[in-house]
Amino acid sequence: MLLINENVLIFSLVLIVLLVLFRIMTPIKRSRGGYAKEQLLDAIAAVRDGKMNSVKAAEFYKVPQSTIRSHISNENLRVGAGRKRYLTDKQEGYLVDLLQSLDDIGVRLTKSVLVRIFGEYIIMVTKDIRFGKFDVILLFIDI
Repeated sequence: MLLINENVLIFSLVLIVLLVLFRIMTPIKRSRGGYAKEQLLDAIAAVRDGKMNSVKAAEFYKVPQSTIRSHISNENLRVGAGRKRYLTDKQEGYLVDLLQSLDDIGVRLTKSVLVRIFGEYIIMVTKDIRFGKFDVILLFIDI
């Protein structure tokens, strides 16, 4: 017969209780984005085309209702991960055309000129004043 030290037994019981409590208190990790990109695109298209509402589309395509509604209400949202965009595709295309036109007529597009054009254009289009601080940023850019 094995003799177990009383302290070892108490320590073992406390350890078991702590492990059980830790397992109970650990949040359950839920998988996010358990759907294909095509499923979301099809769900958005179905709602936009009026074929079904967001609830039916969510059930049919297995995509969260809130995700579908977010993409319907905000056309600037892109499907997939990535940084937040400040400009729509149309606004960005216009800016690219503007820069190409300036280059074609011989304007020297240095880094400082580009930063100033970008900043002023984004402020004008988005009304986001954070881009008004480009003069300060220029001090830290190696030109």
